[in-house]
Amino acid sequence: MELWEYGLVSDAQRVFEASPIECFSNLLLVCALMGSGKLCRSIHRHVVEMGFQWNLHVGNELMGMYGKIGIMDSARKVFDRMAVRSCVSWNTMILGYALNYDCHGASEMFQMMGFY
Repeated sequence: MELWEYGLVSDAQRVFEASPIECFSNLLLVCALMGSGKLCRSIHRHVVEMGFQWNLHVGNELMGMYGKIGIMDSARKVFDRMAVRSCVSWNTMILGYALNYDCHGASEMFQMMGFY
């Protein structure tokens, strides 16, 4: 995380590429804090290339990342493609819509959750 804070993006990416799945959480959080949609999409592509997009925790983190930077269409795509969802998945989407002042989206997701 410190590499990102000091602007050493390429170094952080090298560490990320060599890291196990547990390291994704911090990296996705930092991407969201940086607010860079381009960087978030780049990391998302890398997650897919590594085959981790099917991991429930990683999927939840991806949705949270997109929600925090206001790219709810990408968060929704991640959600829709998830083979398995948890309460965290649903809550992450509802929170993402709420953070972005989309009451309709949050309400719609809440209604859908009733069938969960």
